[in-house]
Amino acid sequence: MAVLRICVLALLPAWPLFAETGIQGKVTLENERYRDDGEDYAHTIDQNVGVLTKIDAYAKTDKTLSHLGFAWRENDRDKAGNMLIFQDSYFSMFMDEQKSWKVLAGYKLYNWSVLEAFHPTARLHSSNYSSFPEEWEKLPEAVVELEKFFDFGTLSFYFFPRFQEPIFPDGNSRKALIDNGSRIKMSKSSKIVGGEVLSTDSIPQFGFRGTWSGDGFDTALHVLRHVDRKAFLSGTHEYRIFGTSGSEIHLPGNCAPAPTICRDAQRAFTFSPTPYFIRTWELGATLELAYKNTLFKFEGVRLKYDDHGPILSNDGPERIEDHTDIAIGIEKSIAFSFDQEMDVFIEWSRFIGPSKWERAKIGAFQQDLFVGVQHRFNNELDSKLKLNYITDTEGRSEKLYSVSYSQRLGGDWSLNLGGRKYKAPPKEESKGPGTVGLENYHKDDSFFINLSRHI
Repeated sequence: MAVLRICVLALLPAWPLFAETGIQGKVTLENERYRDDGEDYAHTIDQNVGVLTKIDAYAKTDKTLSHLGFAWRENDRDKAGNMLIFQDSYFSMFMDEQKSWKVLAGYKLYNWSVLEAFHPTARLHSSNYSSFPEEWEKLPEAVVELEKFFDFGTLSFYFFPRFQEPIFPDGNSRKALIDNGSRIKMSKSSKIVGGEVLSTDSIPQFGFRGTWSGDGFDTALHVLRHVDRKAFLSGTHEYRIFGTSGSEIHLPGNCAPAPTICRDAQRAFTFSPTPYFIRTWELGATLELAYKNTLFKFEGVRLKYDDHGPILSNDGPERIEDHTDIAIGIEKSIAFSFDQEMDVFIEWSRFIGPSKWERAKIGAFQQDLFVGVQHRFNNELDSKLKLNYITDTEGRSEKLYSVSYSQRLGGDWSLNLGGRKYKAPPKEESKGPGTVGLENYHKDDSFFINLSRHI
């Protein structure tokens, strides 16, 4: 309720100036329970309870819109997942009588992806890595946007003045990444821009996007010059190489080649590595084609990264190579005679360019197949059942099963429950690099139940 009062007070001075106002929100009690991961991880948090509050308020006239949105999460145990952030908090205004030009400034969430599970174009936003890998929570970006409206679509220009720091889980969280057999806590991120490593978040970024809609299709094309939020390296850039070719010793740069001197630095490097996000040129496109009750979908991006020296990880020096990320999909709606409906999704994704193991280091879903079903009961309780399955298609034993059910409970209450099961046993060390992809979540099977009150 404190966030609600903040929204109301922020808009109150201008309230009489607006022709229309509104406010809505939701408070959710979140409860998640994980499968026991054994004595080797006795310090991890296997159960967490939290409260997530979301508030949205708006005030608008014929030509202007003020929008204030907040998301506030408080957890009882997994404190790294706590957050208080803006969500879609901006001011926008039409600049001409025809309403063909609009300017917007503030924090905004963009959703350019057209697919259900795989999202090559979702690289604009940093993520909350204390959420789940198949649906990372996006963090809003500060932006100034100029948009031109046409009869056939839109053309938008963007300026992003800063990099939004991701939210990483603590080392005792079940969502923490695993490196060298241990769950790790990431340090504050560094950015690589023009070959230079920066700690500041004030990095100018820009881009444009055009959309075009016609009879039975929607398409979009975008170009961005920004820091890629989706792929990153973890380790350190401060190291030296001692020894001769074939027998190098890689150590943090302030260390001499003596184990006793380097022990503290090596421990910090191993258990609290720095994530490195790299500036890139991004060219991307999406396409949706409708035929009767079926949608055919495509999205993809081509990424060309700034030159950067190798980052030293526990697997040795690594780079992110230029690559292409594509995904295709089909969505089919089926209507039953008893007034219920079902949506069926089939999608496939792939990284093009890097080798098999380089792809595995870039992202969790580097060549995978997704099959999903959503059943809508179309009853008074708005009941929905979702079944999802993701599997690797290039010989690595990685699978993800998930199920969820949601419905209203009458009045202003709703219920959402479900579970996830990961099957991704770590491979033998000789068969590839360290823990990659869904191997990070092996044994992290979980069940959740969320109870929401709409306000």
